[in-house]
Amino acid sequence: MKASVLKQVKRAAGVCLCGAMIAASLAGCGTGAGSGDDSAAKDEAAADESAQEVSQAADEGEFSPRLDTEAEVTINVVGNYDNFPSLEQVALDFNEYYPNVMVNYSKVDDYANMQDMIITDNPEVDICLANNTWVKNSEAAKANLTDLADESLGFDLTALSDGVIESAKSGESLYRLPIFSVCNGLIVNKTLLEENGLTVPTNYDEFVSCCESLKAAGFTPIYGYDADGNNKCSQGIYSSMVMTLAAKQDGDHSVSEALNTGDREASSVYLEGLKKEEEFAALGYYSKEANAGITDSYEGAILRFFEGDVPFLSASTETMSGTAKRESMSANFTANPFEYTFIATPLGESGAYAYINSNAGLALNKNGANFDYAAEFLRFYCNAKELNISADIKGMLSTSSDAESAECFPDLELSNSEYVSYISDFYLESVPSNTINDIIRIVGDDGVSAEDALAQYADIYAGFEAEQ
Repeated sequence: MKASVLKQVKRAAGVCLCGAMIAASLAGCGTGAGSGDDSAAKDEAAADESAQEVSQAADEGEFSPRLDTEAEVTINVVGNYDNFPSLEQVALDFNEYYPNVMVNYSKVDDYANMQDMIITDNPEVDICLANNTWVKNSEAAKANLTDLADESLGFDLTALSDGVIESAKSGESLYRLPIFSVCNGLIVNKTLLEENGLTVPTNYDEFVSCCESLKAAGFTPIYGYDADGNNKCSQGIYSSMVMTLAAKQDGDHSVSEALNTGDREASSVYLEGLKKEEEFAALGYYSKEANAGITDSYEGAILRFFEGDVPFLSASTETMSGTAKRESMSANFTANPFEYTFIATPLGESGAYAYINSNAGLALNKNGANFDYAAEFLRFYCNAKELNISADIKGMLSTSSDAESAECFPDLELSNSEYVSYISDFYLESVPSNTINDIIRIVGDDGVSAEDALAQYADIYAGFEAEQ
């Protein structure tokens, strides 16, 4: 790999990984009550326990090595993460079968613009991080990446949820192994609710009742990043509902396909969800004034939440993944830790809506010098226990069909198919996606009716189209 392309921050996962790093990474699950403030002794104990769990996961799996287990091989992985402890943990587990295989990870500067060049006729890269947008839109990706659905590779994809697999596909091909998913929802201060005699809501009536009680007690129930023209607050609250309700009306994908080709009339599919949004927004459980002090949708939002007086924070699972590492940055949380969790927004009659995107994956380079062992590593990674452990370390939502057994999101309900959809159920290109997100903001933040907001669809669409 060329030094001018890569930052040389390689990590030999199977050789130099230390227990403290894994323990600190596992703290990234962050359900609060001081989860990020462990002593060194606790870190060491957590590391030992983690190692035992990973070994047990490997022992109980059905993985059977297909290559020479004594071979000395280095698998080169590249991506845009500063570090990749999730990958390192899986590599440690892989070393129980292949003790002489090293998995080296390197961060690439300006990764989004370098991906095509990195994988084109390049034997020095075996595996690369790959997201949905790049794989779907890059001809270089399709030409140089391996279809993991090819039966000759022997991947057992049953460990992945069906929705995740479909979301990760480009046509009928699966060019990346999805390892993390993301959805919008709410980070909940469970301690605050309990102190006010309340429980975490699971449906619309419970949510409204909870918010009414909080208002009566002097709280603003919901907070979120809400800069001018930004839709992060309303997007976290409503987007899963609006998109899932649209998906349920689009079984043959004809509506989403029409929206992707610029058919403005097809936008009527959003009306049901936007009307529900309008109804809830009118109840006044959040405000621009309350959100004024939140400086961004990630660290700024997290630190505001840690002040302790925010019952619900509109956020994504990705924001939740950054909470534990920032507990020590909050003087208030350090002095007064509390328990918190993540839920899908409970706006359904009998459940909470989740619209899930598998936003990160690992792709296998056809041209890699160590193709066989890289494929073997990904085949090993493609196991429910490995996927869950990997996601827990990153603090992200697992892509496995058994995601609810992962530790980081114990209150995220995904079993009710009536309220859960995947990006593959209603896939939008960037312009129609940005358009509906802006309309969600207009209804949720500006008090515009669902019908009046949809009447602006063509103009908003044209604006985003002109920016491309």
